Amino acid sequence: MVRLDISGDIIWQRALGGTGQDYGASVRQTANGGFIFAGSTVSNDGDISGNHGNVDYWVVKLDPSGTIEWQKSLGGSASESALSIRQTGDGGYVVGGQSSSNDGDVSGNHGAGDYWVVKLDGDGDIQWQRTLGGSGEETAWGLDVTSDGGSVMAGWTHSNDGDVSGNHGGADFWVVKLDPSGAVQWQKALGGSAEEVCHTVRGTFDNGCVVAGSATSVDGDVTGVHAPPGRDAWVVELDGTGAINWQKALGGVSPNDFAMAIVQAADSGYVVAGSTGSNDGDVSGNHGWQDAWIVKLGDLGTGVDQGGAAMDEQAVLCVRPNPSSGVVYIQCAAVDRDAHITITDVLGREVTRWNPGTGHAMLDLGDQPRGVYVITVRSAQGSQSRRLILE
Repeated sequence: MVRLDISGDIIWQRALGGTGQDYGASVRQTANGGFIFAGSTVSNDGDISGNHGNVDYWVVKLDPSGTIEWQKSLGGSASESALSIRQTGDGGYVVGGQSSSNDGDVSGNHGAGDYWVVKLDGDGDIQWQRTLGGSGEETAWGLDVTSDGGSVMAGWTHSNDGDVSGNHGGADFWVVKLDPSGAVQWQKALGGSAEEVCHTVRGTFDNGCVVAGSATSVDGDVTGVHAPPGRDAWVVELDGTGAINWQKALGGVSPNDFAMAIVQAADSGYVVAGSTGSNDGDVSGNHGWQDAWIVKLGDLGTGVDQGGAAMDEQAVLCVRPNPSSGVVYIQCAAVDRDAHITITDVLGREVTRWNPGTGHAMLDLGDQPRGVYVITVRSAQGSQSRRLILE
């Protein structure tokens, strides 16, 4: 692990592991300025203790200077691979990936590899764990926390039994929404009769989610693949109940166009990052063979929130300046007396809530930590959200 300053110069670096093979998969900064790291290990010495006998999840908490505060090996006698970790609003963590065990820390395996999600407290102790899947193989490549305190996992599935229903044939995207206790709220298999592989999921401002990966189908949920049976990047936005808002295939005639990461932008659109071998269709400027590829999408779908509909353009939520050093002016042109505005941090924790009354307010957030916040206005007309950056 290497920490860089704003100019790209090394602040510190740490080599973490033991005498066996150790892999890093996901790292995030924590609310206290430290870092949480997740990966996989076969070691049981050096920095690592508690290995269960094969490949384990390995979770490491570091302080801001990169010193280990605690570490945990999680798993059973078979193989576990941690692929994503996030801090939760209560100061704990959720870590997800794949498990093939049914002993040790793991229970409830459905056969082959399952999604495995583990909720840890702030000291790394297990609060609950869930195996999710069917008789085929599942791998959860992505995980994110949601504004209701739960989490959403996404990857791919070959099953159509157990926890999985609606598989279209072959490998499908599989998206699972969990409540704060780890209970399944809904699940959705997305794809067609060929192969779809999901690599990332992000919660959206309106409590839905967006997933991205690749698709080779030309039926089912998938339309617009550019060169069947080639592979296009594929992005799908879901609402808070798991229903599809929209889907989009991105690419050209190359058989190898992929989406590997996605973030929601301040304008509620999306930035997608992946790779491409194309130089036609949606792609231009390829340098030869496979290039890194970044795409900015507009807000192709409208999220539905508690108001039952999204606000129209006459009710645009304005936040300025943005980015801000602390003082922000918030205005929404059309609100009613029951409207309210909330500000939440990146972990979904509510910072403040108030009734806007006249539809505008001046707010001083100078005492809040620097970072990303979400401002949401809800009224009888619907809801809108905007991202605010404090710097």
